[in-house]
Amino acid sequence: MGGDERGEAMMKATACSGCGKKYVYAAKDIVSLLK
Repeated sequence: MGGDERGEAMMKATACSGCGKKYVYAAKDIVSLLK
């Protein structure tokens, strides 16, 4: 997994910061990419 995918997931999290559920899902994506 490259930095581009992680960056995209972080961008999703930032874009959805006002929407709790989407933020959580994006955070889970980031965690799974880091593993």
